[in-house]
Amino acid sequence: TYFEDFEADDGGYTNLGGGLWEWGVPTGGPGSAHSGSNVWATNLAGNYVTQTQYILASPEITLPCGSELFLSWWQWYATESGWDFISVAVDDGSSTTTVYGPVSGASGDWERQEVDISQFAGETVRLLFKLTSDEVIMDAGWYLDDVSIVQGCPMPPAPEFERDVLSGRAEPGASAFYTLTLLNRSLVPITVSLTYSHTWPLTGPTSLTVPACGQRDFVVEVTVPPDTPTNTVHTSVVYATTGVYTDTALLRTRAGGVTAWTFMVYLGADNNLEGAGLEDFLEMSAVGSTADVNIVVQFDRIDGYDDGYGDWTDTRRFYITQGMTPDPDNAVESLGEVNMGDGDTLRDFLLWALGNYPAENYALVLWDHGSGWEPVRGKRPPPIKAIVGDDTNGYDYMDDQEVMAALTEAGFEYDSANKLALIGFDACLMGMIEVATDMSHFAEVVVSSEETEPGDGWEYTTPLQALVNDPTISPDQLGYEIVEAYYTSYGNSETQSALNTRPDPFQDLLNAIDQFALALLDHMNTDRNMYGTVRDQTQNFSGEPHYDLYDFAERIQNESGYADVDAAAQAVMDAVDTVAIHERHGTGWPGAHGTAIYFDARYLADYLGSSDETTFGKLTRWDQFLQVYYNNGDPMLDVSSAVDLIPNVPHSDTTVGATNHVEGYGSVNRNESGPEDVFRFTLAQPLPVNITLSDCSVDLDLFLLDGPNEFTDRVAWGDDGINLPTTRDGGRLPAGTYYVVVDGYDGAT
Repeated sequence: TYFEDFEADDGGYTNLGGGLWEWGVPTGGPGSAHSGSNVWATNLAGNYVTQTQYILASPEITLPCGSELFLSWWQWYATESGWDFISVAVDDGSSTTTVYGPVSGASGDWERQEVDISQFAGETVRLLFKLTSDEVIMDAGWYLDDVSIVQGCPMPPAPEFERDVLSGRAEPGASAFYTLTLLNRSLVPITVSLTYSHTWPLTGPTSLTVPACGQRDFVVEVTVPPDTPTNTVHTSVVYATTGVYTDTALLRTRAGGVTAWTFMVYLGADNNLEGAGLEDFLEMSAVGSTADVNIVVQFDRIDGYDDGYGDWTDTRRFYITQGMTPDPDNAVESLGEVNMGDGDTLRDFLLWALGNYPAENYALVLWDHGSGWEPVRGKRPPPIKAIVGDDTNGYDYMDDQEVMAALTEAGFEYDSANKLALIGFDACLMGMIEVATDMSHFAEVVVSSEETEPGDGWEYTTPLQALVNDPTISPDQLGYEIVEAYYTSYGNSETQSALNTRPDPFQDLLNAIDQFALALLDHMNTDRNMYGTVRDQTQNFSGEPHYDLYDFAERIQNESGYADVDAAAQAVMDAVDTVAIHERHGTGWPGAHGTAIYFDARYLADYLGSSDETTFGKLTRWDQFLQVYYNNGDPMLDVSSAVDLIPNVPHSDTTVGATNHVEGYGSVNRNESGPEDVFRFTLAQPLPVNITLSDCSVDLDLFLLDGPNEFTDRVAWGDDGINLPTTRDGGRLPAGTYYVVVDGYDGAT
């Protein structure tokens, strides 16, 4: 059907990714082609580039219908094992499906690979050969030769539903209409008999003909009986048969109303947790959806870890019913391969779930690896930082900002009554006050673990059974059930907690932390060493820079001789007790109380740099405590209060370059299109400096100058503020006179 050996020309293949595949005679890697002289390679003469995705796309290939199809190719590859991966996907114009990989390591020699692509018979497709590299360590890469597609046995004249499960809703006395599509991948037309299993009135065709290598749509009407109680669900079964071959589709119709709960699980198993994802799916289906509880899952898998249940590797959505298995045919729909580490993918899942399964209460579970708030830096060590990593898509992941954006775009409004009832993290190390604070604006209850979780994660059957048994339970009670089931499933061990993140009482906890930080700052000169000693004795979690908040406050109270510190520490402990709906920990974590806080030099620059973006950084002064603590106890200068600012200083309008030590850019240009305010202050001694804009609803820039008419290498710039120390001068701004320029962007004042 198709063959390309790349000898006459490049075969019409093109680059789509950031990395550039090369066509020609190889001198690196295997040193020669599999056959002839020419190949396609990520680098004909050397290594691939780090942190890059190489995508080589074939020209469009129209595949014949009527027979099985097999794609084969010869390859030689050498990648960093466990970190850089190769894969092959098929793009049919509407979605991309991975058919091979991801594979990592080295082939050792030229090898032949073959995969079944019969599902694309009759379609026009492109083949995508992908190599994805991480941040460090390169290797020789991937070499391709002799790509072919061959026909196998004839496809049987069998009907196939394009979608096997459809859901609808209608008020009692009204009808729901379903459009079903039958496919025929054989070379002969087929006449299909249609029969139905139902108790509610149903109207649909009894037979139809599907053309060879074609499809046929038809409509089924299901009528809800007039006296049907609201939220009753009825399942009709459609049978399509030729007498020899039969396929079925399910039509789920709900009688008006709104379901009590929709329990949404964003299950990112595109990694080494694939097997655990399958097990958790089965735990959910042990209960299954009811008229009052929808259980919906978006499930992404990967090749190489578990070949059960069809060994599919794309991303599929399921409406889970009792006894359902995670076989591909049970999915409501397939999305192809999507990036679960992208916030837009989470948003789309939420919009789909809310649109198709509306309810009075929504619970969202983010399922995967996790590690608190920290971003990925350099080599990606396990466990993955942040939440939901996708190995197939370059180890992308979501941080809190992406999760918050997805929730906002899905309609959960920031600090409004329109909130999730519960958000849970079935992932490691997400039980941090920084994470809970971000989520508090979107959910009433947050469930998470301070410690790493075992690979099997949550136990789903028990809390879902409790929810099905009593759909009127509160978010607090559901959180309690999740925590208790998790704890008991591991023999009364591990850590898990449910926190009440409603403004009352959660804001009291944030206020208490803020005052605690100020009390610690007030006694920094005398107690700095004690703070470090106490921190080292505080309950820690897997060596990460996460320490139990309550345990730290209690130990500070035991060591401090200051009444204000003792009172502030007690307020933190009282607030943690109030916020914790339910907390469980095993004997290995005696100091765990439900929420951890960051306190370490590791990732400190990232933490301080992100403090203006996280709500915890905006609502408390914990970041200021850390900044001063790790700056040898020097006080931090707030120029708005600690230094006399002289307004209306004359200033040149000349635009010149400025080295930027804060944001990471090489230089910036000051904008001239808006009005400016200039302030002057003088430092009598070197000090760290913090300059911020508060309650700013327009677009303003801040510039720090050490002269009234020019920028020099002592200048910093920021969109919302400037946090110094910089990388220079031992972390202190040298003594001298400085100018703060507040510059309106595009006419802003």
